[in-house]
Amino acid sequence: MDKRLAGAIRDTNEYTIGIEVFDRDPSTYNTGEDPIVRVQIGRLRERLKDYYSALGSAAEVTISIPIGSYMPMVRKSDENPIIFKPQYLLAILPIHCLTTNAECVSFTQGLSEELTHQLFKEFGKTIVSHTFSNMNRVSRSDATIQVEHVGASHLLEGSIRVEGGFTRASFRLLDATVGCIAWAENFDRHASFAISLQEDIALSVGEALKRYFSLG
Repeated sequence: MDKRLAGAIRDTNEYTIGIEVFDRDPSTYNTGEDPIVRVQIGRLRERLKDYYSALGSAAEVTISIPIGSYMPMVRKSDENPIIFKPQYLLAILPIHCLTTNAECVSFTQGLSEELTHQLFKEFGKTIVSHTFSNMNRVSRSDATIQVEHVGASHLLEGSIRVEGGFTRASFRLLDATVGCIAWAENFDRHASFAISLQEDIALSVGEALKRYFSLG
């Protein structure tokens, strides 16, 4: 917030925050390998949202951190925001692990759980309740039929690939009404299998999907 008041917007980036707030060593700090800023900013966004939800109309000023930015925004309560009303239902398939490494398999299962959790926090009831426990054994056409059966308009599928210390998480958003890919993105990380990496990837996917649906 001090940077915002001082007009030093360019100084508020992931690398600078990592060094100045989390005491990372400038000579070794790599934002691709250390997701602490992305994870903590994601948590802060959730806490701010919960705080202002509890206050309701009593808040004279609200502070938020827009998706894709680390600079807080301050808005008076009489400045009416544009309310986005989603016109979609999103179903999530279990993520595929494209390696036989047991540690990667366990990590991928945990990522599926973390992704569902984070997307529900972000999108709420637009996440379709589903049972895809055996989805690894069915074809995409079968998956599309099941998604249509539960009323979902979009299907999110993903996979994990690992090569040495490099992890690539690939996600695709399928428009179930026409059977085509509506959005796709890779998330590359240099980090060990850990809960923090699961949370980092899940938050990154959530932010990307929020941008997609708000602009779509």
